[in-house]
Amino acid sequence: MAKENLLSAEVRHETGKGAARRLRASGFIPGVIYGENSEPVSLSISDYHFNKLIAKAVRSSMIIDLTVGDSEPQKVIIKEIQTDPVSSKIDSVDFKKISMDKEITLSLPINLIGTPTGVKDQGGILQVVRREIEISCLPGNIPENIELNVSELNIGDTLHYEDIKLPGVDVISEPQLSVVTVVAPTVMKEKVEEVEGEELEEGEVAEGAEGEEESAEPEVIGDKGKDEEEKE
Repeated sequence: MAKENLLSAEVRHETGKGAARRLRASGFIPGVIYGENSEPVSLSISDYHFNKLIAKAVRSSMIIDLTVGDSEPQKVIIKEIQTDPVSSKIDSVDFKKISMDKEITLSLPINLIGTPTGVKDQGGILQVVRREIEISCLPGNIPENIELNVSELNIGDTLHYEDIKLPGVDVISEPQLSVVTVVAPTVMKEKVEEVEGEELEEGEVAEGAEGEEESAEPEVIGDKGKDEEEKE
């Protein structure tokens, strides 16, 4: 189950892009903490300590004891992390206050375990349909990791959300939805060809066929011009 972790922060009084840039340059991350019955509070968090903390476990399943200034620690989870698209460094983080006796809803990543028999022995391809699962539970029951063993799958086999067993957790995702399936390479090829060769509406031209139509049209026009010359 989820571990509790310690983190400290300070109230951030300066806001805006310029202030956020200066904060990051000094080794801190701008953040926000909010709850159902409280106003959002802007925070400043040590970049070093925060990255060290989230390296321990799946960040979306962590319960954090967050101390803001001199206040008592409060239970929070990480609601959102925004990263720089170029450097991948953390730009900002949002925390949500939680109550240990009240259920919360969140989406967690699914970790696939093993190599399917249908892949290593039969030449199949593992097709991942969904990578996350939505659950509802008490904060103390949040799984650290959600694992799905795919090692026994043969070509044609599929695992669904209902195959993921999570004691003390309600799975909100539809049980019959597929998570992973092993398909034959020929099936994958047929799917691609089917998409590329879908019937087009009247008047539309398929990609790759447009050039053929254009190259054919001058020949027809040329033939007509030749016939007219002969008639003259």
